[in-house]
Amino acid sequence: DALSVPERKNPVGTIRAFAEAFPGGSGATLQMQVAHAERVDGLLPAMREAAQGARVTFGEGILSRDRLSDLFASCDAYVSLHRAEGFGFPIAEAMSLGKAAVATDYSGSADFLDESTGFPVRWSPRALPERVRNYEAGTLWAEPDLRHAVETLRRVRDDAGERERRGQAAKRRIESLYSARVAGERIRTRLEALRARQGEGS
Repeated sequence: DALSVPERKNPVGTIRAFAEAFPGGSGATLQMQVAHAERVDGLLPAMREAAQGARVTFGEGILSRDRLSDLFASCDAYVSLHRAEGFGFPIAEAMSLGKAAVATDYSGSADFLDESTGFPVRWSPRALPERVRNYEAGTLWAEPDLRHAVETLRRVRDDAGERERRGQAAKRRIESLYSARVAGERIRTRLEALRARQGEGS
């Protein structure tokens, strides 16, 4: 979503890594789905320029929930070379389906994606030299290691066994941490604790 700070989400960096990993007719295709692109001047042209020489397709607009689910289900891997994340919901969603996830080893997604459950990409710290939308100058972001990202993407394509193994481990990890059953148990425990405190104060 272009309204979610593209400098932070870093789609251009993802495309550059993919284009370097799989130039020309290498057989791999990157699908980029972009919502609200018209709200950020120059975003789509920059993405298309980065994609030169590689098989990158662009979809624009907001997908229905069913169409988005189909897209997740049909892919081999999900890639997010973000510079900062909140929770990292799309990464977790792909992992919940047993997909290989390639993501910057930083911020929210690092809580559940590691070498056993996905393909983390190395990074170096980067302080913003000037304000970027609602992020002040000096804010610390990660700068994904392009060379490591390229190597990782090639590994994901070439090593189907490891891709499958980590994808299944990812599915188990997300289920153990964030399933409806686990979330419900946390809510129940919290509510019981609050009720107990209310009882003590009466």
